[in-house]
Amino acid sequence: MSGSVLPAQPIQASRSQSIFNQVVQTCGCSNNPDPLVCLRNLPYEAFLNAVIDFPSVISYSSLNLHYLPRPDTSSTFFSSSPEIAIMAGKYARVPILIGSNEHDGTLFSLLAENLTSTTDLE
Repeated sequence: MSGSVLPAQPIQASRSQSIFNQVVQTCGCSNNPDPLVCLRNLPYEAFLNAVIDFPSVISYSSLNLHYLPRPDTSSTFFSSSPEIAIMAGKYARVPILIGSNEHDGTLFSLLAENLTSTTDLE
């Protein structure tokens, strides 16, 4: 559903760490005692290429987004996943407009190149 609330794992989740580890490895910073310092000292192009190496929003795995905003439980600004905050009543009660258009997912289906039969859809 375009424009709706997406669940987001906390920044401390293993998924976030695995994304970081992949970027570190792709950049050649795995053996550095401080991989974050190593990443910060990389040329822009090297870091960019590692970051965009993940499937994008228009790939067949687009719903498995890598770079969603991640809640930080130590923060007062974005401390929980949106659906959890909504269920707990912790949201601004203001009118919002969300929804989708007819054929909203067509763009994504055009790029689902690994689907070769109807059994792939099951």
